[in-house]
Amino acid sequence: MLDVLHRSGNVHASNGANAFVRQCIDTLRRQAPSHLVETRMDSAFFNETIIDSLASLGVEFSVSVPFECLTELKAMIEGRKRWRCYNSESSYFETDWKPKSSGRCYRFVFIRQGVAEQRKKPVQLDLFEPQAYSYEVKVIVTNKIVNVKKVLAFHNGRGSQENIFRRT
Repeated sequence: MLDVLHRSGNVHASNGANAFVRQCIDTLRRQAPSHLVETRMDSAFFNETIIDSLASLGVEFSVSVPFECLTELKAMIEGRKRWRCYNSESSYFETDWKPKSSGRCYRFVFIRQGVAEQRKKPVQLDLFEPQAYSYEVKVIVTNKIVNVKKVLAFHNGRGSQENIFRRT
């Protein structure tokens, strides 16, 4: 963590973030010019300006994508027939995609995890009723060139770090 930019509760997290992130990267590059710079961000920071800026600065990144508001990505998820096995609970697919307002194509990784659906019926002991599952889907945009397991491990490390800072 390089710096913190406090905001009032009524301001979107990405307002002014691009300039702040660029300033942090410039500071880091002056202090350690030969080091790899990486960042992982949550969906509040997903916008083409920030993504394009990180890519042009040579920063390796992963950013959560609020795909619910991007109809093209929702259609890709809903229309997908073949997902690759990630582990016993999860599967994934990836594609290169260019948002309409962006000049660049980026790597989008789609991960779905099976979750048991909550039953709204009265509680009964019925051992023969099948368990119904649905999926939670997460989408990440990245420029990292490692395999999906490493991208996801890198991206999920953000939550581990936040828990450390939360405790202190």
